[in-house]
Amino acid sequence: MALIVGKKEISTNKFYYGFPIYLIGYKDEVFGFNFSTMSSSYSLGDMLVAGIYRHGNAINQIKKYREFTVNIPDKSLMEEIEIGGFVSSEDKFSIASKLEYIKSEKIDAPIIKNCPINIECEVIEIIESNEFENYSNIIAKVRGRLIDEELLKDGALDHEKFNSVIYIGDEYKRSYRYLNKDITELGSFFKD
Repeated sequence: MALIVGKKEISTNKFYYGFPIYLIGYKDEVFGFNFSTMSSSYSLGDMLVAGIYRHGNAINQIKKYREFTVNIPDKSLMEEIEIGGFVSSEDKFSIASKLEYIKSEKIDAPIIKNCPINIECEVIEIIESNEFENYSNIIAKVRGRLIDEELLKDGALDHEKFNSVIYIGDEYKRSYRYLNKDITELGSFFKD
């Protein structure tokens, strides 16, 4: 293999290069509503794609009810973020008692009121591959977006006020990062 100066290949089974953490809310046949902490997602237009562990309670409930919410927390909810990630197959809302939720008006899933941004989603397709046997990819249609009023400026997201929690790391160490106050508008660097 050719060497690239200044680069070194690493061997790791996991590699998180900076993803926003979110709490996926879903209807749960045992607990009514529940949530889990996730880090792999992206959104284009009205499509949202969420990566999720294939063998957990969350994906089983989402497969059954075909609706969920993406709730974007800020760093004031770090304990709740870890409860959602470390606790399995329990009523996480009763453990994370600081979290308040209401049922969405558009879908049958919880909106976590403490999270500044909420996205209501309807499952379109779930992709599972034998190549990646531990993971499912949910393709969903966005049915609604809610943003705390204090994060809005002239009806749009005020980029300076929102501070999501970023997940970064590999199989050896994973960490949280936070956004700083630096903001530069799109199109500021390249002028045609």
